[in-house]
Amino acid sequence: MTKDNLNELRNKLDKKIKIQIANHANTILDEDITISNENFERLKKEIHIVINSLESDYDYKISYYMKPTHPHTITDYVVTIIIQKDYELVDQYDINRNIRIESVSEINYEDVRKLTFFEFLTESNRQHELEHFFETLAEYEASCIMEGDWMSTLHTYGLGEWEYFDSLNDVEKEVFAKAQGYTYAKNIVHKPIDYLTIVYNLDLINTFFDKIKLVER
Repeated sequence: MTKDNLNELRNKLDKKIKIQIANHANTILDEDITISNENFERLKKEIHIVINSLESDYDYKISYYMKPTHPHTITDYVVTIIIQKDYELVDQYDINRNIRIESVSEINYEDVRKLTFFEFLTESNRQHELEHFFETLAEYEASCIMEGDWMSTLHTYGLGEWEYFDSLNDVEKEVFAKAQGYTYAKNIVHKPIDYLTIVYNLDLINTFFDKIKLVER
């Protein structure tokens, strides 16, 4: 294989692997990528497929591994490509992307249950989680209203609200449901965490977070 062909192979590997990295990323900022554990495992399989597809077109053995960017890390990697011919090393290089696995932080429920969601998420400097929780909870509540799940929870005095909702057209119902969802979420954000567990179990509450999981120990 000529040097030109080797460069061609490198270019193809670089392009195809970067596409796979981008397809599996949660966030992309220049050369820095964040990815979930699940997508990290999927990415490794996709890179293997890319290498197999190119290996058949070139007279070289191609392999790769996920190289830690510093000793002892279990979250930060780069893709290292190894190209061999007749069991001799021809080339070895890193794909120019820094991959960080985003892990979920487990929080002991008993330690935070008396804090409001606002206190818990602002005091721990998790503004992103506060916004994510608020929006996701509001969306969930709106979907429950649209599906009629709330009617069974109404007392007699609340039937007028249901009758009003039922009289609306589809667009008006969506507006109503979204407004109610946001109102509910705004109220819950300033309630103690254990207040919401009266209504929902922890498994459901955890779906309202992004990278936090409340656990009972």
